[in-house]
Amino acid sequence: SGADAEFVLSYNDPGAAGVDRLFKKTMLRGVSVIELFACNLYDEACKTIGQVLKTNPPLTRLKLGDNNLTWLGARHIASGLGPHNTSLVQLHLGGNPLGDKGAAQLSLLAVHNNRSLTSLGLRETGLTPAGLALLGDAITDPSNPLRELNIKGNKLVVSAPRHFANAMLVSNPGLRQLEAQNTDMTAAALSVLLPGIVFTGLKDLNVGFNPLGNYGVIQLAKALRVGLSPLETLGLEKVGVAGEGVKAISDFIKASTTMRGLVLKDNLVGEDGAKHLSETLSSRSATLTSLNLNQCMIPEPGCLAFAAAVSVNRSLTAIDFGSNFSSEQGGAQWGTSLKRNSTLTGLTLTDNEIPAHTIRYLASCMAENYTLRGFNFGGQSTVRPYANRVTTVTRQAITNVLQRNKADAHRSEHVVVISVDSLPTPASEVVVHIPPPVSALDNPMDMMNVITRSLVQTLGDWVQYTKSNAVAEKHLKEQEKKAEEASPGKKKLYKAKRGPLIQIQANTV
Repeated sequence: SGADAEFVLSYNDPGAAGVDRLFKKTMLRGVSVIELFACNLYDEACKTIGQVLKTNPPLTRLKLGDNNLTWLGARHIASGLGPHNTSLVQLHLGGNPLGDKGAAQLSLLAVHNNRSLTSLGLRETGLTPAGLALLGDAITDPSNPLRELNIKGNKLVVSAPRHFANAMLVSNPGLRQLEAQNTDMTAAALSVLLPGIVFTGLKDLNVGFNPLGNYGVIQLAKALRVGLSPLETLGLEKVGVAGEGVKAISDFIKASTTMRGLVLKDNLVGEDGAKHLSETLSSRSATLTSLNLNQCMIPEPGCLAFAAAVSVNRSLTAIDFGSNFSSEQGGAQWGTSLKRNSTLTGLTLTDNEIPAHTIRYLASCMAENYTLRGFNFGGQSTVRPYANRVTTVTRQAITNVLQRNKADAHRSEHVVVISVDSLPTPASEVVVHIPPPVSALDNPMDMMNVITRSLVQTLGDWVQYTKSNAVAEKHLKEQEKKAEEASPGKKKLYKAKRGPLIQIQANTV
């Protein structure tokens, strides 16, 4: 009860009478979300839904996926979504046999007249290019508020995307999310969509499970880079992309300031593609936070290069590297990288042919990582040819580290402000973020080691490791004298190993 309440009855069989009572009573109680997935609903049940929607109830999200609704059910629902309904923002009808007639009903009654609906889900609804064209025509309404459209699992040909391209490019630049997986989209069909994709301000695009090939992906990447697209996530699962296509995507990501998520699962990325991605991820300007490279046929040399890039990357928080071939050397590099990385919170390395002694080394390295809270390493199977080999003792050691990190995740991050006198930077101060578990360290030297490690990671290229000890000692004496004159006893100087002198507010630490 109350505003923002949700009602979930998925995977039940309420029938038309049950739906009638449900909607009439829950609407009086202020329910804002109703979810009835796979409830064996037929068109008759939608009569009540349409009638209730006309009263403009507080309902904001209606999810009726995977039922038996046809164009007639779509008509009943759409009739309630005219201009009189100003509350519903999301309508999910995926997995229903609506067909082109259903798309026509939604286009004419709901999409054209409704001024609140921003998200429309029509995955696997039996749309053909004709029905898709009707939706494209509806989107061209300049006042249409639609921002998210899911047409996954419907079939496209070159003629159908043209309507979407015209709609997105000319009349409705507000579309932000397009889900178009498994639509038989070829490189030629994608080329028709490119202007609309690049110039609409699209944020999330998923064209996975389509036969785009290297050519289609290269054209997409070039268009996104040249057009300075603000794209944030890109789904390219199983599109047939390989080395050169991956290079084009890597170049786009390197140039982008907005990209956050990339899915390349089940493509032939290989060694060359992994090295291209590694170069991009090693850049100080890298922005990617999530990367899926599961089943990408990356051999051990490619795994070595990629894992090494993770050690210096400061943006990635989640990586799926499952079902590749890290093996012994690659697995060891993953361990070394986890020692240095301080941003990764989730990592998947299942089925990487990593032997037991390498997993044991990886677990020992994890003990020095305080941010990783999810690590999927498999090893339960002794039959699968590429399974990792994990002993019971090692598994428990990994579990202990993850539990420690999860327990510390709720703690506030430490922030240390450091004034820098000896580095070639215009900034007089550098803010260093210390992982929360530092407060749990009893030994002061352990605490200083964590702080120093975080400091070096933050300063990056500014740190001058080549400064001679003689210069360092001279600088130390000068700064100690200045500090004593300025504020006796308040400041103390610490010297990083083979590094510059860094003045730390001891009382802040």
